[in-house]
Amino acid sequence: MHGIKPICTLILATLLLSGCTAGRTAFSKAQKLESDGNIDAALVKYAEVATANPDVAEYRVAFLKASETAARFHFRKAEAFYAQKNYDEALREYQSAYAIDPTNQLAKQQADLLVKLRNAQTYYQEGQGLEKDRKTREAVLAYRHALEFDPGNREIKEALERLVAVKKNKLDGYELNLKSNKPITLKFKDAKLKEIFNILTQLSGINFVFDDAVKDVNLSLYLENASFQQAMEIITGMQKLGKKVLNESTIILFPKSPDKLKQYEELFVQTFYLNKLDAKKAVNLIRTMLQVKKIYVNEELNALVLRDTPEVIEVARKILEANDVPDAEVLLDVEVFELSKSNAETFGLALSKYATSMGVTGPLSGSVAAGSSPFLTDSLSSTTTTSTSTTTSTSTQPVTISNLLSFWGYRGYNGYLTVPTATFNFGKTLSNGETLSNPKIRVKNREKAKFNVGTRVPITTTSSPTGGGVSVNVQYVDVGVKVNAEPTIQLNNEVSIKLGLEVSSILQKDTIGTDQATTVVTIGTRNLDTVLSLKDGETSIIGGLMQKSSTDSKNKVFLLGDIPVLGSLFTNTNDSKDKKELLLAITPRIVRSVTVPENDVAAFWSGREDEPSPSKPYSSFNQEPELASAPAEPGVPGPAAVGLGSASGTSPVTRRGSAGIFRPAPAPPAPAAAPAAPAGQAVPAATPSAAAEPVPDAAAVPEAAAGVSAAPVAPVTPIVPVAPAPAVPTPGAAPGVGRIIPAPPAPNVPVPPAPSTTAAAPVQGAQGTPAAATPSPSAVPPAPAAAIPAPAPVAPVPVVPAPVVPVPAPTAVAPAPAQTAQAVPPAPAPVPGGAPAVAAPPAPAPAAPAPPARRQAASGVPVALKLDAPASVKVQDQFTVQINETGAADLYSSVFVVNYPANLEVATQAEGALLKQNGVGTVFQTFNDKKKGQLWVSLSRAAGTQGATGSGTLATVTFKALEKGSATLSVGNTNFSNKAGQPFIVNSSVAVVEVK
Repeated sequence: MHGIKPICTLILATLLLSGCTAGRTAFSKAQKLESDGNIDAALVKYAEVATANPDVAEYRVAFLKASETAARFHFRKAEAFYAQKNYDEALREYQSAYAIDPTNQLAKQQADLLVKLRNAQTYYQEGQGLEKDRKTREAVLAYRHALEFDPGNREIKEALERLVAVKKNKLDGYELNLKSNKPITLKFKDAKLKEIFNILTQLSGINFVFDDAVKDVNLSLYLENASFQQAMEIITGMQKLGKKVLNESTIILFPKSPDKLKQYEELFVQTFYLNKLDAKKAVNLIRTMLQVKKIYVNEELNALVLRDTPEVIEVARKILEANDVPDAEVLLDVEVFELSKSNAETFGLALSKYATSMGVTGPLSGSVAAGSSPFLTDSLSSTTTTSTSTTTSTSTQPVTISNLLSFWGYRGYNGYLTVPTATFNFGKTLSNGETLSNPKIRVKNREKAKFNVGTRVPITTTSSPTGGGVSVNVQYVDVGVKVNAEPTIQLNNEVSIKLGLEVSSILQKDTIGTDQATTVVTIGTRNLDTVLSLKDGETSIIGGLMQKSSTDSKNKVFLLGDIPVLGSLFTNTNDSKDKKELLLAITPRIVRSVTVPENDVAAFWSGREDEPSPSKPYSSFNQEPELASAPAEPGVPGPAAVGLGSASGTSPVTRRGSAGIFRPAPAPPAPAAAPAAPAGQAVPAATPSAAAEPVPDAAAVPEAAAGVSAAPVAPVTPIVPVAPAPAVPTPGAAPGVGRIIPAPPAPNVPVPPAPSTTAAAPVQGAQGTPAAATPSPSAVPPAPAAAIPAPAPVAPVPVVPAPVVPVPAPTAVAPAPAQTAQAVPPAPAPVPGGAPAVAAPPAPAPAAPAPPARRQAASGVPVALKLDAPASVKVQDQFTVQINETGAADLYSSVFVVNYPANLEVATQAEGALLKQNGVGTVFQTFNDKKKGQLWVSLSRAAGTQGATGSGTLATVTFKALEKGSATLSVGNTNFSNKAGQPFIVNSSVAVVEVK
């Protein structure tokens, strides 16, 4: 039993030591990974070590620091991907940064923004697919969903506006059951109000019920091609009539008087629960902007309760939503250094006392101690006589006196002289001190933050009250480092900081008085107050708060110390130099940026002064554009030169007849490829085996009655894919702009023989193919128009356009609006004389989808990038490489990658002066991928400014040479654009540096 106990103790100690050793080994591995730049692996290792050893504070502190470093690393990487519009990678990096550091709200905000952008892009692509499948309603819904995620996307807005040709027949939340959606024309002079509404009832099928107070006044009205909503807004607005929709076919009309408004208006109660905005401030905001009927403040819930019309409630909701936003927050990383340095030198002969004293002793006052030298002694005898009333006693005690020299004696009298001691000094003292305070303060926008590190020194004061006694008071004074900061976060992620710094220390303590002593403390302080503006993550160092003291003193023997050369042997020199310097480094790190509401919340129509509404007055007159065409992409023909069927062989769509009705046509067989013709001979037109003719609907033709007429509205034109083919211009069209060419003759109409043509100058089509010669207008008689069939996919063959029969009168063919390869052109107008003109279709070409839209280049002149680097450097030397640009005009942003080999290391990087022209602010971001040897650089000018023009330096990179060999530097992955987002063509060079 006695042998087991030591063994167990030994085993336990071994296990403890092995655990400590294992933890230290893992911690060293984590430090090694961090120094190698493998931040994520180091963070995992730190987490394992800190979890396994929760009691070791060093491991936990290292883990927290590594977490902060890794979060910043992923955030900078995400910013670089975001600048390149690589949203998937940027989202992944933002999410990684937020997962590592949940306090980094800026990363979360950016990730949420990217999720919205991705969702918007998904809905937009879905809408494009639905649009191609002619599912207009579903496409509109998809585009609207996309705008909910990205309200400022101009591309999505244009797509939605292109599809929404006719607004929904909605009024006060009801979908009106109109008989017809066709525009109406009202022309009345001095007509009764109720008669006009009677005509509206006949045209629309909507019943109107008049309040007793509505006066049947005379009204003159001239309204042409208006919708039902427009007619209602004009008439009710002129006569100051209110309306109450009972159902989809019944409307009550009443005068807009206060009594009638109370009678017919329905009030709505809404409770708004506020997050950040104080309810008392919110109620003042609402009362200032709106005249609400009822409003209540619930301070306990920080909520507002409103009772008013739905329109006023909606306006109040948008106002509160725009102002109830979270406060921005910033993390202030403050480092306070107090550096002290002293240098003291002492050299020469120093005496303990630069003076002598003499004394004489009598026979009774002392004698030379026994056994000592009669000439030099350090000891005297002191005789003390004590007398009482009865006895007298005498005692002798030795007295020690140092440095005592006896130089004479006579009959018990002795003369003595004090001699000082001598010391030769040759010492030098150097001392360096450093005091560091590194507080990290998280503070809200426009709030004050205070930080104090030090001690509270007690100071006592005493007083004597009138009634007697002593009263002691103790007061405490803070001594140490005080930091006061008030940040203001701006929209461009710059932080303006009102900073105050005070560093104090106790110099000395003094006590004044005896019975009523008071402690007086001398405190030395150094203060700094400033206001500075920094970017997110930018460090500013404030120094210069120095205190220097220099003291030179000499002690020398009189006369002997003044002898030249030999005088230094009798002189003692003391030199001391003290220096104290205070340095302050502050780095703001934005945790949550300023939240700006969406555009539809920050700015919206609010109605009239006496009639608030979230919509614009007379909003029905805001005409939405029809499905217009845009210019075709280079190399892609316009719709005038290609078939209107889909490339997959689906049925084409017939042109709109006079009634505005679309009817599907059967799919025709694919025509054969046109054979090549000899020079100067035209190829006959290919005739499809089947075609569709427009079928007019006589019942839908508007008729004029009782001064009221109706006009058709152009419906939404569906989008069909087209195959690229040469465009055939129409006489009278501008160069390069295609006009609408009628379809070939129907099968039942005999095709006239090919006329003799007169050679004409070739006209370049959309793909650069010469167009066919144009015959005389009278060569071919007119024939009915038909839809142009879509060519089937065939192998590429040489294409020769067929002869075209022009339209006799230029006015017979209406010019198409700006065309795109995806838009179906409108039908041609009939030619004077009865029948529309006939034209041969172009020869079939291989069906292919239209290429994606490309941005137009900013300039035809390429931008040149040049790397200015030294020809050779030595190992461990640092050298600078400048990335210079020439040839750019209106350069707004630039993203590029500097590739460097393994024998080089990036030391520092700095922004050039090119994009800072005219003192404009810029955004400069870098990300160094050590493993791949790539330095990502992103530069852009501040929002709302023009681009830079000319030549100059974009960035400067300092490298450190690690190993010998040839080092090749290059620039790649360039993305330069102007203010409009148009890209530049970039030509870059290569630099070679020889490391010796």
